[in-house]
Amino acid sequence: MTVKGSLQKLYFADLGSPERLWAATMRLFDTEKKLRFIDPFAGLEKDFSNHDSYFGKSVLISPQAKIISPVIIAEDANIGPQATIGPRVVIGRQVVVKPGACIKKSLVMSGTTIKKDENLDCVIALSHARVEVKPK
Repeated sequence: MTVKGSLQKLYFADLGSPERLWAATMRLFDTEKKLRFIDPFAGLEKDFSNHDSYFGKSVLISPQAKIISPVIIAEDANIGPQATIGPRVVIGRQVVVKPGACIKKSLVMSGTTIKKDENLDCVIALSHARVEVKPK
């Protein structure tokens, strides 16, 4: 029996714990490298005036909100007044950030609502839970 193959340089990440999911998400900000099989920025527009942040279609950002690059905000997200987003924040689709919320170094999963004046730092936010991550 003959086995043939090819050697390829690929990036793999084990996302099996909150810490590893958070770390892999934060690595999106550390490199401009394209991933071979997926494009995490597909459907997003790069905003060069905002230090390489990416925004999806139909994103609503209040003029009173503060965005600190780099951030990635997916389609149909709604950022309320006096909210502060960034740096190093990934916001999924259809996320609502209520007024006065502050999010930094965090991942907000699609469909999640961030409460008024809620403060997230190194957190994975889900619709019904918040998971604090202790970076290494």
